[in-house]
Amino acid sequence: MTTTHHLPAEDAMAFFDGEQTDPGGRTAAHVQSCATCQALAQDLNSVSALVSEWTVEPTPDHLVAPPGHARRIPLSRASKLILVAAACALLYIALPFLPATPGSVRQIEDPAVFSTHWTRQPRVDLGLQIGGARVIVVAFMDWLCHPCKKYSLAYDPVLSRYERDRPGQVKLIVRDWPWNQACNPRVPKTMRGHEGSCMAALAVRIARDRGKAEAMIAWLFENIERLILMSEEEVSAAIKQELQRLLGRLDFDAAAAAVRPAFNQDLAEGATLAINATPTFFINGVRIPMDGQLTPEYFDRAIALELKSATR
Repeated sequence: MTTTHHLPAEDAMAFFDGEQTDPGGRTAAHVQSCATCQALAQDLNSVSALVSEWTVEPTPDHLVAPPGHARRIPLSRASKLILVAAACALLYIALPFLPATPGSVRQIEDPAVFSTHWTRQPRVDLGLQIGGARVIVVAFMDWLCHPCKKYSLAYDPVLSRYERDRPGQVKLIVRDWPWNQACNPRVPKTMRGHEGSCMAALAVRIARDRGKAEAMIAWLFENIERLILMSEEEVSAAIKQELQRLLGRLDFDAAAAAVRPAFNQDLAEGATLAINATPTFFINGVRIPMDGQLTPEYFDRAIALELKSATR
């Protein structure tokens, strides 16, 4: 499963409900390769199944209106979904007042409630120790993944501020998880738009070894819309060309061979952690699932809590 997503949720819902035509099959093709849309479809199907199973006891005879005075109006599927949505809204309002449940990070407005909720989350021992770092953020990324671009750009200012104000205490470690079977046999198939993911991952690693990772990543993100439309040969050539522009003359095959062992180690670690979406973040071992990514405000809040806990 991949998470490349640029279809508005309302359009996806209209497509699933049969209320929107799909000339050329573009929407159907997008849905097949988009984890976010597939999750939305599963949610809608689950709600629909619950609504279908919803039964009401027959009305007692003494409560039935005389003929001509009233009639039962069957609810449409849309009306039932609206009722379910209203119930979900009421539940959302009540969430801050419910006890925190481990394993599902929630963005709760009350800082005290969020703090309690965060401390109850399960943690994975990633076996990482980096100097004096008190908070280690691990991110599994695919450089041709739209959500990876979104959250990288959103979280960068937060991480930069910590590096400025508390140097060395918060560290980001990036792991590769490309959605391409050519280099990552642990994914079910090569997802459309990710034909260049293997080349992108190797290029970033090669650039990182030479102090040019930020420039390489910035170029990939700036050009992601055209790169995901290219064939594997085209995107590989474009990435190699940019890498040569950044680094000068380069024996790409030799450079790729040098970084491949660490790349393969990332894939093995990702398989152990059952990575099934990108980006997937861990903050001191607390997993942030793709469908529950934190806003920059809550990302900052979680790191602050970890720093406070580490100083006790």
